Amino acid sequence: MHAFLSMVDALVFDLLKPRHPALRHLHMRTDAMATVYPSKGARFAKHIDNSTRDGRRLTVVTYLNPDWSLEGGGAIRLFPQRCCPEGVCETEVEVEEEGKGGEGKRGERSKSSNVPSSKTPSSRINSASTPPSPADAESKIYPPVDALPFCGRIAMFFSDEVPHEVMPAYGQRHAVTLWYYDADEHAQSLAEAKLDPGVKEADRKVAQELLRDLLADSMGITQESCEQLRDRLGRMTKAARGVVAAVTGAPSVAAFQEAMEKLTPDELRRLRDELRTMGLDTQHHQPDTERYKST
Repeated sequence: MHAFLSMVDALVFDLLKPRHPALRHLHMRTDAMATVYPSKGARFAKHIDNSTRDGRRLTVVTYLNPDWSLEGGGAIRLFPQRCCPEGVCETEVEVEEEGKGGEGKRGERSKSSNVPSSKTPSSRINSASTPPSPADAESKIYPPVDALPFCGRIAMFFSDEVPHEVMPAYGQRHAVTLWYYDADEHAQSLAEAKLDPGVKEADRKVAQELLRDLLADSMGITQESCEQLRDRLGRMTKAARGVVAAVTGAPSVAAFQEAMEKLTPDELRRLRDELRTMGLDTQHHQPDTERYKST
């Protein structure tokens, strides 16, 4: 499982994050959630994963169903809300070709997109999707995309904007789901949860930016980082410091400032870990934070 999760992390942080502006501030993910649908027409109604702006930005679902058939159903149906930015979906990937006797061979390279390649075996596709016509593109209406849960297939979509549902499954359907968090939105949700109605927008924004940098590893865990944090706090208004103090659970702004004056790298690390688990309804996992720093 550790090797599998590391491979998915590498896909998201090394390949996707640098290429898509909406993923630029990804900084952590949840633990893996394993699901099993019984083979009696089990389904999941249409929904959006993150409808409350809790910080989840990317949903990644990996399917673990050897010998899945078309008759098994269980496709995930996605309702795209927009097209990918130019150059993001057009990337070279390995695809599997069918050989004689149903045996596959690897090594062929093709352009991937949300539309199945003509070289992809028909038995691996359950989608009648076609590229949107110009009229559809202008009106922002895109056809739904179905993906059957074949073993090794990965479905990825924006957690906060793509409605999706699971169609009835007539075989035991296994999947592993991960959610990747955006540091900006996570920091905003933390700040707003503790926001005094009288706090000005400018003070809220300054507090949110500091929380975001803490969450996203923009600050290292060094004595110099502690000094930089104290300097930033010293330049903030009392109202902005109050927002940060409230988020950290300090009894008062004065107590928070006193603690910051004595902050050590170990205490900074503990503060970051506590912030990362606040407001989350599920366990989380931090990839190698030295390797996956937000830019």
